[in-house]
Amino acid sequence: MSKSLNKDSRMECSRHGVKPPAFICKHLQYGVGIGFYEPEYETDPECPFKNAWCAECESFAIEHGGWNDVSDSFAKVMPICEGCYEEIKQRNT
Repeated sequence: MSKSLNKDSRMECSRHGVKPPAFICKHLQYGVGIGFYEPEYETDPECPFKNAWCAECESFAIEHGGWNDVSDSFAKVMPICEGCYEEIKQRNT
């Protein structure tokens, strides 16, 4: 996903086909029951992608003054497709 994202961006997933991208912290990829946090605000209509992080990332961000370079580095956010996002959400909530 080297191009700039916009509302029409899509990615190809070997399991779910062509879907919009979503973003998660590295812990959620293989996590089970580790919490699932999503933003409380509405997304930008030009970049309406789902994103989530685990309880450990939530605590780390709070301890370090919110989402910034330090907490972003800890979370190591990665792109996935929306289909994978929904599966990960079910597994971690």
